[in-house]
Amino acid sequence: EAHRLKNRHSKVIEAMRELRARRRLVLTGTPLQNHISELWSILHFLDASKFDDLDDFLERYGALSAGNGTVGQVNRLNKLLRPHLLRREKADVEKSLLALQETLLFVEITNLQKLCYRACLEQNRELLLRGVGSQGGGHVTFNNVSMMLRHCCNHPWLIREIE
Repeated sequence: EAHRLKNRHSKVIEAMRELRARRRLVLTGTPLQNHISELWSILHFLDASKFDDLDDFLERYGALSAGNGTVGQVNRLNKLLRPHLLRREKADVEKSLLALQETLLFVEITNLQKLCYRACLEQNRELLLRGVGSQGGGHVTFNNVSMMLRHCCNHPWLIREIE
């Protein structure tokens, strides 16, 4: 599971680098989820000689993490990744599957969920008032806040501080 390799400083990836193999394969549904350095970490594990310099990789593609990348950067990254990816979509796997059906049920959230939701909003009030365009590296981002709010609605114990 490649998501275990996204943190280039983790003990898991250090142990995995010690393994000797002629070929390496990683599986992931989301090779790029939060920051371009996570993608580099996976690629570095797969081919350390080709992806040997994180700083160079970030210089070329780092703007994509902040949403400031160009179409040219996206195209160059796609071209770079193409030999390393096998992309498969659900529609390509099984043709006889029925289309996905969703049933939405609206329920009232509990008092604990409301309390956590309000606390989350208040704690991140300034970021939310500034808007999405003011995301900064290393700080809480709009996406982080929206995920925390989602956790409050799904189950407050998904937030570490609540437990």
